[in-house]
Amino acid sequence: RRSNRRTYNAAVKHSRRANCAAFVSWALQNYGVMKPTKTFYAKSSGKVCKKQSFYKTAGKFIRVGKKPKNTPLKPGDIVCWKGIMHVCIYAGKDSHGRRIWYDGGSMACSGGRYRTADKQKAFPYLEKHTIGTIIRIKDL
Repeated sequence: RRSNRRTYNAAVKHSRRANCAAFVSWALQNYGVMKPTKTFYAKSSGKVCKKQSFYKTAGKFIRVGKKPKNTPLKPGDIVCWKGIMHVCIYAGKDSHGRRIWYDGGSMACSGGRYRTADKQKAFPYLEKHTIGTIIRIKDL
């Protein structure tokens, strides 16, 4: 049986599934904003859980409640989605004006999107959802 691993690195090393929060926590750890033993995730309300893991070092936690097209996103913003219990990193817009994301996969994704999480991709399904919270890392 293939089970989820607790960290993104462990998932990649053991060819297991990882979820979106493990991927974003890994990115924050590598950037030096979060300690390697800490993680966080977003509730379906779009609020950040365990934000004490990096609250003082992160920057701003911005409550939004709007769709992406109505939100001034900056590349590097961590987006916590409302209603879908998902988190990903905004990468900017492509040459066609589509928003693109670094996305480590959904909860226990079977397709293993984490294997291409370092690639920027458009995920059109996100456009219809509401952003709950943006974590804007200072000095990024």
